[in-house]
Amino acid sequence: MQKKSLTNDCPLDWVHEVSPDQRLRTSYTSTVPVRPANEALRKKFAEMKDGHIRVVVVLIEDETLVAKGEHQAEQTFNQDFDKMIPPLIQKHRSAFYFVRLDTISELSGHNWLLIVYIPDDAKVRERMLYASTVATLKREFGLTYITQEIRASSVHEMTSNSFHQHIRSQAAPPPRTMREEEMLEIQQREVTADISIDSRHQTLQGLSFPFDENVIEAIHLFKKQNVDYVQL
Repeated sequence: MQKKSLTNDCPLDWVHEVSPDQRLRTSYTSTVPVRPANEALRKKFAEMKDGHIRVVVVLIEDETLVAKGEHQAEQTFNQDFDKMIPPLIQKHRSAFYFVRLDTISELSGHNWLLIVYIPDDAKVRERMLYASTVATLKREFGLTYITQEIRASSVHEMTSNSFHQHIRSQAAPPPRTMREEEMLEIQQREVTADISIDSRHQTLQGLSFPFDENVIEAIHLFKKQNVDYVQL
C-alpha cells in the first residue's frame, strides 16, 4: 500500500515530532549573543573606577549592554546599599548591579561587588541571555576589580545583610562527610587521652615525699662510697 504524503516532495514517513527537550535546546542555541560594551558604557566603566560612584545598573537592551541608573557614594557601603539599591530594582526585570565596596586593593584600586539579578519569574530567554553574558560583562569591566559576586533571584536578597551572609558563608568551612566526622571524633578522643596522661605525669612530678634524718644520712654515705647501696 502506498503511503500518503503531506506534499509531493515530503513523504509522511519523513515527518517526525520535535520533543519538548529539542525545542528547549533550540531556543537556547538561537539566543542572539550580546554585543560587547559600546563606547558609552566603556566610558562609564572608566568613570566608575575614580572612586566617586557607588552603584551602577547595567541592562541588556536589543542585545546590547547599557547603563541605566547610578548613584554617587554618600556614606558607607552598608548605608548606601540599603538606601540606593531598592529604588533601582525592577522586581520582574533582570539586571546587573555594580556596587563599589569600601575596600581598596593596592594593585587595582577600589573593589566592586557584582550582583546578577535574575528573578524567579523571568522568561527562559531572558534567563539564558543574562546568565551567558556575565563573563563578557566582567571582562569588559575588568576581572581584577570585581572581588565579590552574588546571584540573586528575589528582591529580599538585595540587601547589605544578604551580602554579609554571603561573605560569612564563603568563610565557613565546607560541610564534612560522615567519614570526616568519624575521623574528627577519633582525633579529638586521642587528644583528650594525651592530655589526661600528661596531666597524671605532671601531678606525680609535683608530689613531695619527706625523708627522715636516717635516710638523708644514708644517702650521704652512699654518695661518699662508704656503703654499696641504700634500701628505702
